[in-house]
Amino acid sequence: MTTSLISVLLALVSACGFPRPADVGSDAVPDDASAVGDSSTSADARVAEDAPEQPDTTVHVSPFGDDANDGLTKPVKTLRHAIGIAADNVQITRIVLAPGRYSIATGETFAYTVPPNVTILGPSGSAATLAGTKAEAGISIDSGGLQDVTLQDFTTAVTATGTATLKNVRVLGSATAIQAETAAKVTANDLDIAGSVGACAMGILLNGSAQLTAVTLTTRNLGTTLLAKDLSAADVGDANISGDRNCSQDLGLINVTSSKSFTINNSVLDGGANSGILLNPRSSLFQATMTTTTVKNMRLDGLGGGAPVGGAMTFEMDGGELSSNGNVGAELGDGTWTFMSVAIKQNSGLAIYLQNSTLVMRSCTITGNGSGIDVFDNAVADLGTAADPGNNLFQSATGVGLTLDGSSGARLINAAGNTWNPGKQGADANGRYATPPSVVAAPVDPISGNNFALSGGWSLLR
Repeated sequence: MTTSLISVLLALVSACGFPRPADVGSDAVPDDASAVGDSSTSADARVAEDAPEQPDTTVHVSPFGDDANDGLTKPVKTLRHAIGIAADNVQITRIVLAPGRYSIATGETFAYTVPPNVTILGPSGSAATLAGTKAEAGISIDSGGLQDVTLQDFTTAVTATGTATLKNVRVLGSATAIQAETAAKVTANDLDIAGSVGACAMGILLNGSAQLTAVTLTTRNLGTTLLAKDLSAADVGDANISGDRNCSQDLGLINVTSSKSFTINNSVLDGGANSGILLNPRSSLFQATMTTTTVKNMRLDGLGGGAPVGGAMTFEMDGGELSSNGNVGAELGDGTWTFMSVAIKQNSGLAIYLQNSTLVMRSCTITGNGSGIDVFDNAVADLGTAADPGNNLFQSATGVGLTLDGSSGARLINAAGNTWNPGKQGADANGRYATPPSVVAAPVDPISGNNFALSGGWSLLR
């Protein structure tokens, strides 16, 4: 047999997968496999290429879907079924809603519990609405979230029991929008809550040791935007809050009875049936801070509260204003209340009423109120000293700029380095008193338009 014919036969044997004869070379891969044809693709790579795709992590829901679908390749119709799929598959991390309204009419059976580590997402603009009948709760979250979703007409729209994240969420017409229980930690960005007029709806309720961090919060027509109880803590920023003037309840727009802390910054509270912010903690260790925040147009007080009798809670307000409220700008009880660069103006009653507590005030403007500051029984006010002038402005009150009265705890009140009504009670044409400051003793009768009035054993450094 010729050499060429042998070569042809060997080629055919090799092509059919038969082993090469022992005396005719080897099947072994050369040491430099990359130099031979397509063998640069490793065995592991070829296995990976042939392996099936990993299960998807997203379940899709659409009003035009079908609950007979798997939700992964084709959408299901109900959120109820999507939650069931996610509960059975720990790899699912998202349930994505198409635009539409999801209600009892489309097969929903609220209330639902979101499986752990799952986020329910709608289209941008919150065009996916979860709708109740006002007789049931909406969604419960332990460790998951909601994003770009509207919830409407629930008893409690969202209940948080663990770490919950809310982003671009709207809640409409629900008795309570958000309720955080026990040790829940709620982070909310772009949360919008609107109640029905006259319903006195609750925005956010914090129980136990729940914690809230809310940035860009908008509320309308609520009886109470925030009720923080027990050992809860709230940090609110960039809020725009308006109340329901048709509501007759006694709570403020923000009502804090927590023993821990409350912070609000860069916010506006405008209009409410009662008061703006009420702080009545159950512990003297409570701390509250307001920064660059305005409270205005309340039916009663802009700010009020105090710790348990004899308590030492601390409060500081830096910037912002308490203005145009129907009664008192700030009505303050037990604790230490500090105001820095705050405008307290155009309130129908007093600018500040103070009893059994301490007031510290620097660089504030107290103008155009029914009366100025009333320091009553067992109160202490530091409105400026010779070493640390107050730089406050007390002017244009209908009544008296500063009144010291009451039958208990009368003492010397420091109010040096301030500007008063000019030409009144020894003030010069610029409303200033001579330095070093001098002490005025009681009695000084209250006369409308005067700078100060003193009774009993009170005295004033001015």
